[in-house]
Formats: sequence, structure tokens, C-alpha cells
Amino acid sequence: MQKTRPGPMIFPRHISSGVITILKRQVDQTETEILRWTADGNTSSEVSIIIGISERTVNFHLCNAMEKLNVVNKTAAAVKAVQLGLI
Repeated sequence: MQKTRPGPMIFPRHISSGVITILKRQVDQTETEILRWTADGNTSSEVSIIIGISERTVNFHLCNAMEKLNVVNKTAAAVKAVQLGLI
């Protein structure tokens, strides 16, 4: 991997699809759905109402997704998920 400027890491073309495939397998369906609603601008409370789970459970899944995507907040998780084509 090569870092050309501040920002995301640039993967060589021959391994980038493999890295994305691994991430897609790691981020589960519920985490992906929550990231999609988050990327649309919904709060955790709103997402909990939309998908019918508690706000605490939404935050649990967001934290798991953030860890898997190696980011520090839910906005960064949503952005990275979009960049990687997860949502």
C-alpha cells in the first residue's frame, strides 16, 4: 500500500478488489443497513424507529461497523462504506 497524500490509503489495483471483498464479508447485513440509513442523515434514534430495534442496538451495530472499517465515528463509517461500495 502506498500513501500518496493525506487521506485514504491507495491499494494497488491487483489487491484492491480483494480488500473490498473481505470488508464486505466482515460488515454484516444489519450493520450495512444501519450505515445506509446513517449516510442518509438519520440519527440513531430515527434508525431505531425505521428498522424496529432499540437505539442501543443501533449504536451497538454502528460501533461494530466502525471497528471493522477502522474509523472513529459514525459519519466516517458512512463515508468509508460509500467509498468502498458497501452501501
